[in-house]
Amino acid sequence: MAKHLIAAIDEDGAEKIVSGLVEGLSGSTSGSKYGFSYSIAWEFFPGDFELVDAGDIIRLREWHVHTDISFGWSFDLSDILPDVCTPRICVWVPFVGTVCTPRVCIDWPTIGFIIPLPTIISEVSVDFSMKVEHDEVASQWVIKGMVNPLTLDIDIVDYADTAKQLFEDKLDAKLSGIPGIGPYLADAIAWILGTVLDLIDDLFEFLLTALSDSLGLHPVLGIGFELHREDEIFEILSASEPQPAVTVRIADLDAEITSDKELVVSANIAVP
Repeated sequence: MAKHLIAAIDEDGAEKIVSGLVEGLSGSTSGSKYGFSYSIAWEFFPGDFELVDAGDIIRLREWHVHTDISFGWSFDLSDILPDVCTPRICVWVPFVGTVCTPRVCIDWPTIGFIIPLPTIISEVSVDFSMKVEHDEVASQWVIKGMVNPLTLDIDIVDYADTAKQLFEDKLDAKLSGIPGIGPYLADAIAWILGTVLDLIDDLFEFLLTALSDSLGLHPVLGIGFELHREDEIFEILSASEPQPAVTVRIADLDAEITSDKELVVSANIAVP
């Protein structure tokens, strides 16, 4: 049965729509966790795009996600290092009385630094199947792209090892420049690393979860995105005296991809 309304968009037009939607997933977040401050930003870059009629597939190949992560840490050395003070020596001086040298103590500082990681470049290749849903709450028809098996290589957990090495290097450089710490340097580094390195693993597992949530990833279904929404009841002719506006109701809606590489939307209409 022929549809009452038909609209089509070619592959170039569909690519512009999808590219805009996917690039809109770019974003950033920041906060603190496990004693660290962190910031994470990600940006999508388009790759190859194709409309495939077999299965009504929107195919993305070799799209890139650039992820930038930095984390900061600070610590008060007075929490782990002993108080170091020069002894106070007093002597009796004739005609003057008792004279004492001042007691001088080392005031251990709070150390801190920010560690930026190299940009993580991940490749995304994925197929989306066309799907039409009726949103009864909003009284709208929704055209979606729903992911087929998702190939998304964003494994920032592996970067925890890089982060640990950078942390050790920063810590050693920071502590080595503190006057008077020489005798305590090795113990301070060992104590801090023993406390912090495991937390870096926890931090990066948390960041991976935060990134996945922000991108809308689902462990089973992956990404789904809306291509278009259309009101179920809409006006096809505006009011013109003395005639009232003409409205119709979309009774059903289909979306498909043709062999001509066009995305075609067709609908049957009825009286509201």
